Amino acid sequence: MKTTTLILAALMFGILSTSSINAGSISEKQSNNKQLKEKIESLFQNIPLQDLMVVREKCSLEVNFEINSNNELANIQINGKNSELVRYALNELMQAPIKVNPSFEHKKYSVNILCILR
Repeated sequence: MKTTTLILAALMFGILSTSSINAGSISEKQSNNKQLKEKIESLFQNIPLQDLMVVREKCSLEVNFEINSNNELANIQINGKNSELVRYALNELMQAPIKVNPSFEHKKYSVNILCILR
């Protein structure tokens, strides 16, 4: 009976410690993703929306990319209904390379940006 209790206790401890380790890595990934989104959004703050959109127009842009071995955005694709805005945003991202933290995994990312001209 003692052996069973000890095995059960060790198993529970293992599960709890694994869960807390995973929780730490999840919060770190969320923090990294937030920083990445903020960097991309900062580039979009200077887009002349009045030249690319009509008054009261809303356009959602989906920015898809990968992080390359130099910790920069690569294979950037932008999807949205306003083709002029998409073209301009893509040009801006290509001309101003964003350098990211080396802790980012080299995988695909997606960021959604909502542009509204008031």
